[in-house]
Amino acid sequence: MRNFIPGVLVGILAGGFLVAILGRGAEEKPAGNEDATYDRQPLRVWLGQLQRSDPLYRQQAVTALQDIGARDQAITDALLRAARDEDPDVRILALNALGTLTPRIAAVTPVLIEALRDKNRVVRIQAAQGLAHVGPANDAIIPALIQALADQDATVRLLAVQGLGKIGPAAKKSAPPLTERLKDESAEVRGATAEALEKIEPGATRRERR
Repeated sequence: MRNFIPGVLVGILAGGFLVAILGRGAEEKPAGNEDATYDRQPLRVWLGQLQRSDPLYRQQAVTALQDIGARDQAITDALLRAARDEDPDVRILALNALGTLTPRIAAVTPVLIEALRDKNRVVRIQAAQGLAHVGPANDAIIPALIQALADQDATVRLLAVQGLGKIGPAAKKSAPPLTERLKDESAEVRGATAEALEKIEPGATRRERR
C-alpha cells in the first residue's frame, strides 16, 4: 500500500491535464449502490476507508467511489468531503470524479469554484475542467472562469478560456477580459481565446485586430 495504489492509474500530460483514472472496475453494479463492489469490497468499506489517516488509502477509496458511480447521495457527499481533503492528490482525484460524474448537482459547483483558488496547480486544473461541464445554467460559473483567466498557470487559463467559449453568447460579459488573453504569453491560450471570442461574440476578434 505504501508503494502502489491498487487499481489507480493517473496520467498527466505535459500540459498538466489529468487524463485518466482507471481502476480494476467494479465487479458488480446493481441498481442499489449499497450492494456494489470494487476490487471485491462493498461500498461501505470504501466509504469507511476515506477516514483512514494514510492519504494513500483515501486516494484508493476515492478511485473506488468513482468506479462504482455517483448515483446516490452517500457517494456524492463523500466525494464532496474528499474534494477538501488535506492531501492534494485526494483532492485531485475527488474533483475529477465530481467533474465527470456529478457536475450538474448544485452542491458540486461551489466546491469546484473554491478549488480554483487552490495552491496546487493540478487541483486548479481539475476544478477548471469540472466547471466546463456544468454549463451556463449556474450564474456563478462565468465569474469564476473569468477570474481563472488571470491564473498564473497557462493550463488553467486555457481551460477557463475554453470553458467560456463553450458557454457561448451567455458569457458575453467575459469578452473584455478574454480579449486581454489575445496577448497571453502562451500561443495555445491566444489561439483558444480567438476561437472562444468568436463563439461568444462573432466578429469580436476581427474588430480587436483592426
